[in-house]
Amino acid sequence: MPPEFAALHRALAECGIDTEKIPRTAERLTNPPISFRVSSSDPPGTESAIRSSVGFDPDMAARTLRLHEGKPDPEANWKNLTRSERKRAKRLWNSMLGPDELNVTPQGRPSKIDPALILYFTRVLCEASGKARFEFRRPKGGGAPGGPMWRALIEALPPELKEHAETIAEIVTVTRSPKFVKWCRKFGLKRASSDVAEHPMTFRGAISLARRSHPPKRRRIQPAVP
Repeated sequence: MPPEFAALHRALAECGIDTEKIPRTAERLTNPPISFRVSSSDPPGTESAIRSSVGFDPDMAARTLRLHEGKPDPEANWKNLTRSERKRAKRLWNSMLGPDELNVTPQGRPSKIDPALILYFTRVLCEASGKARFEFRRPKGGGAPGGPMWRALIEALPPELKEHAETIAEIVTVTRSPKFVKWCRKFGLKRASSDVAEHPMTFRGAISLARRSHPPKRRRIQPAVP
């Protein structure tokens, strides 16, 4: 077994995941659905290909616009939008589909973190370990995130994302918040890993809206716990 997979298997065992479930769980974490695979290391055209495969749902874009404006309307449709509203709806749809761009690398280059991918990983870990909530902790007085589930999450992440522990912790915190639950309910989303895999774009929107309406307190960037 390659060293990186051995480290992941050990981290999964530390989460209390049954031995027979570890290989399948590791496989799901290291080979997520293609719709999640957008990062700064991907070749040109990856994000465009994902956009093409997802397509554009005009009526969903109309309902998303109404939600974003604080006026949820499950009956909203593209036909009833004005020309300017259609432009705003399309911009919002495109921003929801793409991952977050965060200028937090030492060189100042943007790193793309897909919040739906982080949510998918946390749900896979929760389901495999039999826990309803993804758990992580910090030392007393502050410090880098840690704990068994956190270490498993970090081991599962692509290498270029592991240095962004604080941003990842922020996304996890948002997906455990009442605001996120509210947006999921409005979008008609369930929150199993299979649901995230089936509707990653919509989950990106729910996470984005939850972050905007109640942004978590920023912390000083800390290195990931090995």
